[in-house]
Amino acid sequence: MARNETLPLSGDMLARSMSYASIVEGFMDGSGSSVEFHYTARDGSQSDRSAVPVEIVGTPGTTTYGFKGETEKGPRTFNFHLMG
Repeated sequence: MARNETLPLSGDMLARSMSYASIVEGFMDGSGSSVEFHYTARDGSQSDRSAVPVEIVGTPGTTTYGFKGETEKGPRTFNFHLMG
């Protein structure tokens, strides 16, 4: 999949995306709390990540749905369907 390519999600990927969106929205209360999660990068590498959510981005139900977050390395965007 190309970077920023918008494809529809279905099945488990859609359910996972919507579930993580709901969780991240709960961290967007202005408290500065960070959300910690396991993430699979586009190259297939997996790592544990942490970010303070700034805004929800993309289109719900698609591969671009995610959030922008502040990390120790600066701002990053994480797609919900790649969280786990």
